[in-house]
Amino acid sequence: MAAHDDTTTHDNITVNTNGKTSAKIEDHFCHLTDPRRRRPVYPLINIVVIAICAVICGADDFVAIAAFGRKKRQWLSRFLDLSAGIPSHDRFNAILAAIKPEEFEKCLLSWITALHELTGGQVIAIDGKTLRRSFDQATGRAAMRETASSKGNRM
Repeated sequence: MAAHDDTTTHDNITVNTNGKTSAKIEDHFCHLTDPRRRRPVYPLINIVVIAICAVICGADDFVAIAAFGRKKRQWLSRFLDLSAGIPSHDRFNAILAAIKPEEFEKCLLSWITALHELTGGQVIAIDGKTLRRSFDQATGRAAMRETASSKGNRM
């Protein structure tokens, strides 16, 4: 995947040439090494974006990631080139397993840090419980919430 010419990375934060922090996921993952040797069918950014969105939405295995991609194809096609379609669960597994974890972590932390900075540190509800005001009436407590990092640890 080629690096974007209009972005630079400083202290693990990707910034545009105008000096502003970027929230665009492709700006943060543009330095991720594509582990495939042959000409890829699916762009690496597609694999990464679909997987991250799926995990944030509750996917906990590769079958669920591929199913998410198929179900949300129309929405995903608004910002991804899906002309090759949605990869199978086996393709997600093979490609994600071959990515260098340190590189992926660096890209992911850069993106999450940028989101944190751009939102002024506000918490973003990603599991829907906060948005629905889930509440355990038996105990009188709010439902347990998960963060993006705890959801990511399940893969």
